[in-house]
This record gives sequence, structure tokens and C-alpha cells, in this order.
Amino acid sequence: MPIIRAPRPERDFTVIANHILSDSRLSWAARGMLVHLLSKPDHWSVNVQALVNETQACSRASGRDAVYRTLEELDEAGYIVRKRLADGSVVTTVYEQPVPENPDVGQKPHPEKPDLEKPDRDNPDVLVRTEFIERTEVVERTEGLPASTPTAVKPKTRKGTKITLQAFIDGCKSAGVKAISEDDPIYEWAKKVGVSEEMIAIGWAVFKGRHVEDETKRYADWRAHFRNAMKNNWYRLWYISSDETCALTTVGEMARREHRSQARPRYDDARYAN
Repeated sequence: MPIIRAPRPERDFTVIANHILSDSRLSWAARGMLVHLLSKPDHWSVNVQALVNETQACSRASGRDAVYRTLEELDEAGYIVRKRLADGSVVTTVYEQPVPENPDVGQKPHPEKPDLEKPDRDNPDVLVRTEFIERTEVVERTEGLPASTPTAVKPKTRKGTKITLQAFIDGCKSAGVKAISEDDPIYEWAKKVGVSEEMIAIGWAVFKGRHVEDETKRYADWRAHFRNAMKNNWYRLWYISSDETCALTTVGEMARREHRSQARPRYDDARYAN
């Protein structure tokens, strides 16, 4: 059938990976709900009744049982992970990539089947979208992205040791290497898709600004997390314009101006050390 596309928006849009829309394990209802959940801001939460209310005005409304069945479908496919809290309520975290059976993302899913047949009416499930950096760990593991280039030297830590971003940067300085080296795979990817080195530099500045002072975020491979953040454009720094070239969004332009006014990083040299 013919497809009539609308102009590409510069704001208020969602980037969704094609694998979600073409996952043959999911029904159309499950794909639609997953896209709806992923379109929401980080730390956004909603209870099941609110999801039921979303379709009340349509000709084929989804009742409470239908919503629970759809959530169960997403659970079985690995797109959501459930955790039962001490008060009996269930928190559900949504992921853009299916989670392996034994995810190592800082929390363990409830080992029992979620109570979908007979949900707890007093403590309805709450859907919580995971934050950016937690999603990157899942994407990194499922896509198998390279940890670093062959010539890059990592800070000295035990294999698999999770450290803060500041510790990673300090380790790079001690080792005399750059946090993001000149031959990092992210630059080859950027060249292929038309993302400029300045955009990557802006991305690193935003990435570092979000995590360098956060003591709660610890990962074994910060380079891979950064690559994922850029490849998935999680910070919405750029978009594809009508002439098929990459351009900064309003958020990206504000980030460029903010960080360009600072002494570091310097954007006359996009490939910088730390």
C-alpha cells in the first residue's frame, strides 16, 4: 500500500528502533503499548487503570484484563522486568531492548510469575520507564558492541568491575590515554550516518555532565555506554532534516552554546581527551 509521510518534526517526536516494530513475537497490541511507554519521559510512571483509560474513547477500548494480557506478553518477550516491593505492589521497568534471562542491571526481577490472572486491586502495578544509562547497559549487552578499540587502553580495574564515570576518566588520565580515543568506533559510525565530530563532542559533554558527579551510576565499560547514547540519540541532540542531513535540535544547539562558552571541552578539536 502507498505510504504518505509527513514532514520530519524538529521537536516532540520519538525515535523507535525498527526491531521493536518488527518483533514477530509481539502482537500489534503489544507493539503499540511498548511504543507508547517508550515515548514517555524517563522516570514517568502510570498505573494500569491509566493505561485502560487511554483507550476509553476509541471504538475498541482495551479493558483491564486486555491491558494485563498485553503487559504479560511484553514480560514474556523481555521488554519489561517486574519487581515486587515490600508493600506488595509491583514495579515494572520498561526496556528498549529485550532483557536476557539473567539481567545484571542493578535489580533482579521477581522470580515468580507476575499476578496477571488475579491482580492485586489494592496495589495495582506501576509502570516505570528506566533512565537513560540503565537502558544503555541492556542495549550494550544485547547488541554486543565492542568495549573499545584494539589500541585503546582502559583504566586498571578488575575485569567486570563497575566504576563511576569520574573514576573511569581519572583512570584514563593516569594511564595517559583519552576517554574517547581518536580511533574509537563512534567516529566511524558518525561518519557513515552524517553526524559531525562537533556533534559527538557535544554529546560527550552532555553525557559527562549527566554522569560525572553521579556516584550511584557505576558501569564496567563507559565507552560502550557513550557509543550507545550517541547511536540511539538519547539526548535528542540532532535530527535528520528535510535534505537528509543531520542538524542540531533546539536542545542540541543549546548544549552547543552552553559548553562552547566554557573552557572545556574545546570544539575546535572535537576528539578530545577527557
